[in-house]
Amino acid sequence: MDRDWRRGAKRESMDGDWRRRAPQESGRDRDFASFHRDVAPYEGTSRDFDVAHHQRYGQEERMGPDGRHRKGPKPTFPDDSDRHELWKSYDQSTNDRDKSREAYQTDLTNAYGEYRDMSADEQAYYRRSGGLRPDQHERLDPRATQYRDSSYSNATGRETFLKSHPHGYHSMEEQIRHHGYASKAYGEYEYASTQQKHHEKHRSYSNVDKRKDPYGRPVSRR
Repeated sequence: MDRDWRRGAKRESMDGDWRRRAPQESGRDRDFASFHRDVAPYEGTSRDFDVAHHQRYGQEERMGPDGRHRKGPKPTFPDDSDRHELWKSYDQSTNDRDKSREAYQTDLTNAYGEYRDMSADEQAYYRRSGGLRPDQHERLDPRATQYRDSSYSNATGRETFLKSHPHGYHSMEEQIRHHGYASKAYGEYEYASTQQKHHEKHRSYSNVDKRKDPYGRPVSRR
């Protein structure tokens, strides 16, 4: 992950620290807690890792008999290998997650800007609807849903790689770094899930509910 998403998440979050809430999504049985229970970070030495990596992937990667990668560009996963297929999947989901995060955080920031521009009476009135207007929650709900789903896909894809290939990356440092990426991906999933539930709880449904509040805006279905 190239940047710390939590800086924006903590600034804009309406429900606080995601780590205090483990979402219970239907049909989804993996989360931050289960990942850390089932997939421990690598704990051996760098030498131990190199030996195990060479024994398992030396022939596949055409490593030298001394157990070292051949000189040249940074080693990659061989085409058509299981690791390459798993990497392609989570690499694409990383891009999808990053785009959905940016889209959601941009819309959330804009929504708070709109809220701050309202009169004090309006702000006080909409504070009862989770700190934003119901129509703003309506716009944010699908963005948060995309963010949640793409984060879950990224987190589980990374976890699957780590479970399938406990010595699959090219160095101990890389293996540990990617364990951290998977952990952060689950953190994003739990944050996005909490946000989506919040928007869903307070959103309006303007396409089916035509009622208006005292300020002429759509009301929450709550």
